[in-house]
Amino acid sequence: MTPQDPPAPGPEALAIGSVLLRFRGDRRPGEGEALVDLETFGGDGLDGPFLPAGALLAVQALHPLADVDPAERSGWRILAWGPGAGLAGLTARALGAGPVHVLPGEEEAALLRRHPGAAGLHIHAGWEELPRGLAVHRALQGCGGIEPDLETTRTLGRFLRPEGQIVLFGFPAASLEPLLERLGGASFSLRGAGFRDGLAWLGGTPLSPRRFLR
Repeated sequence: MTPQDPPAPGPEALAIGSVLLRFRGDRRPGEGEALVDLETFGGDGLDGPFLPAGALLAVQALHPLADVDPAERSGWRILAWGPGAGLAGLTARALGAGPVHVLPGEEEAALLRRHPGAAGLHIHAGWEELPRGLAVHRALQGCGGIEPDLETTRTLGRFLRPEGQIVLFGFPAASLEPLLERLGGASFSLRGAGFRDGLAWLGGTPLSPRRFLR
């Protein structure tokens, strides 16, 4: 029996817009790039347990924050929930946003706490732990490769400041059009969208928070 060749290693680093994800090695960010160092998680690259399906789409959705004035960006409150919330949180902090609140799953939270950047995050186990009166500029919902739970989306909408945006990331790309139809009927204005590996993200603003997904 011929032994199978070992799997080819993933990339040492990956640039997504203005964010450089470094899985191993010593590649330095270029001018204007924010570094998210993921070597803490074993250098497994794109196959690592810290990157559930669609997690990279959170980076794609967040990287335009680099264009916001740094003084303004430093006061941007971010909330991320679900699969990929850890990477979303680290990315937001690397881009200079804060405070950043994350609600990942139990396993992802345990991995996240090993990262040096976790000291700059508020890691919560449930909605009840969020600060009273929290009003965020961006609320992100990780979908982990499946359809988004719109009840969770509605809950996230309660934490938005006026003109804040909800971002859904990591859902099947084929679901984008019907999802937009559903959200459009719930008073939702699309601000951005993108695709990667058969999955998608979208972001937008509820025009009437009281009517959003009611």
